[in-house]
Amino acid sequence: MALAQQQVEIADQEMKLTRAQTLPDISLGYSNQSFIGTIDQAVYTSSDRFQVFSVGLSIPIVFQPFRAKTNAAKVMTRQKEAEFQSFQKQLEGIFEQATEDWERQKSNLSYFEEGANKNAQLIQEQSQQAYDAGELDYAAYWLSLQNALETQGNYLKALNEYNQSVIRLEYLSAIPFD
Repeated sequence: MALAQQQVEIADQEMKLTRAQTLPDISLGYSNQSFIGTIDQAVYTSSDRFQVFSVGLSIPIVFQPFRAKTNAAKVMTRQKEAEFQSFQKQLEGIFEQATEDWERQKSNLSYFEEGANKNAQLIQEQSQQAYDAGELDYAAYWLSLQNALETQGNYLKALNEYNQSVIRLEYLSAIPFD
């Protein structure tokens, strides 16, 4: 965003520079000089000083090239502003999408933390107790453990996706996010 904003400012300054070239140019000058020696039978020493003042005014006569440059600079400035606004809208859309993704991942993680993960741990404990007591055969015990471990694996995936969405939001906003 800063780079796009800087490009708009550069284009604006170039337009101002082009406009300034159409303005009259005023120059002032002063010179102080001494001659030592003979010129036209007059003898000059270092104490003889010659002073010159000059004033100049430069006015452009043909304005068409400057007008074309000024118009081109205006178009460039408008183009850079449009690119900046487009980039800003695009970034806002990306940020909004990342925020929605974060909310979805937060809700998904909440589902696992508040219910599914606890239930998986409870199933694992009860299956172990039932297997130890002889109430479950090995196949049923293995199936219940597999379901519990799959739920815990899904919880870890949800946690990873939530963390990735937080990292993306922090990256996009450059502000720590919770």
